[in-house]
Amino acid sequence: MTSDRAPGLGMWLWWVVASGLGFVFTPLQPLAQWLVLRRHISRAGWWVMATILGMAVGGAVGMATGVSRQVALAWAVGDGSDVVRTGTTLGAAVGTAQWLFLRQHFAEAGWWIPASIASWTAGAVAGLSIVGDCAEFVRCFVGWASFGAIIGAVTGLLLLWLMSRPISQPHSQIPAPESNQRPSIRHLWAPRR
Repeated sequence: MTSDRAPGLGMWLWWVVASGLGFVFTPLQPLAQWLVLRRHISRAGWWVMATILGMAVGGAVGMATGVSRQVALAWAVGDGSDVVRTGTTLGAAVGTAQWLFLRQHFAEAGWWIPASIASWTAGAVAGLSIVGDCAEFVRCFVGWASFGAIIGAVTGLLLLWLMSRPISQPHSQIPAPESNQRPSIRHLWAPRR
């Protein structure tokens, strides 16, 4: 943690706003969230990279499985099942990538992935039902902002909880394996305590 101030309602509100407005302009969401995180977490710039990576992987999986194409068709005919699959796919991909960052700072970071899946799914269903065919600018803006704000509301609450449970020893201070031991990938991915 880099701030002496304890995170609270103010941080949560900024997180929701950053997530909602950032989602309207999707490439800006990780940057908007970074502006909130940088006051509370060291090396928060990695958040941006993790989020972009997660969005890219989620988008690629969606394209490869046809989910992204099916969502466009679902909006046209009003079928919500593909919207749920898209929210789940993106939530899992983005949540996993962000977890790789968060696990180095918080002992209970494993909760981030299910919270991301739930928030992205709920955000997709609510936000995309508002967006509709995006024929009106205001409706489109409100729908996408709602999508992001729902993600931010859920993950922001979890982030506050996680910040009350930091890892006692930062990743950079965890001793390397003994020199007589073979280096292993397991050492890199072992849970931090």
